[in-house]
Amino acid sequence: MFIKKMKKYFLFVIFFLFVLFIESCERPKIVSTTPTITFTKFSLKDTVDFNHLLRGTLKFEFVDGDGNIGFGTDSTANKTVFLEKYKIINSIPNRIEFNEGYLLNYRIPVFSTTGNRKVLSGEIVLRYLDETFPINPNDTIMYKFYIYDRDMNKSNIDSTGYIILKNYL
Repeated sequence: MFIKKMKKYFLFVIFFLFVLFIESCERPKIVSTTPTITFTKFSLKDTVDFNHLLRGTLKFEFVDGDGNIGFGTDSTANKTVFLEKYKIINSIPNRIEFNEGYLLNYRIPVFSTTGNRKVLSGEIVLRYLDETFPINPNDTIMYKFYIYDRDMNKSNIDSTGYIILKNYL
């Protein structure tokens, strides 16, 4: 009789542990293979030296379902991050056009994922988005930005929102 009860308890414990084990397994996240980005922060700091400029830093997060962010140095399509700068005039954003030698696009090195998990996420930090003097303290600027993955999937477009320069002088 005692052995029969022990077998029942033993089977119950085994079943309970099995259910607990199955439920504790992490289910893979289903994420789009088109990258998504989310603005995190933009900061400007006065360099406080003789060259008079405000040093800008943009931070944003990304998620890519197949983890193919970045290009190798041998790739011809090696630009990954693209920015557009706007000056706000009468509450209307006006895109600032730059010379070919001064485009606001950047290369991200190839990131690789390990194992079966292909989802890649992280934070991208772009530095040296500078505002040089003379700066009109009443100027307001904004950056819009997006990224491409190696399959040339374009992410959503996000922005910094309005950056009022006098708040940083």
